[in-house]
Amino acid sequence: MMKNIFTYIIDNYSNSPDKTAIKHNGNKITYSELYNALLNRISFFNIQGVKSQDIVAIYMDNSIDMIV
Repeated sequence: MMKNIFTYIIDNYSNSPDKTAIKHNGNKITYSELYNALLNRISFFNIQGVKSQDIVAIYMDNSIDMIV
């Protein structure tokens, strides 16, 4: 069965929270840090009034934050 990215992150957060999730230019983030960052981003967008299925354009340089 194919998992979506959110299910994959949650599974890895639950099973291996200290495992490295992303590496980029010598920086890394664990599944625990990634999960918490995602929750913060989702909260931010909810506060701004963004709803499911809304389209949001984001422009930023390549980084771990871009993945989050």
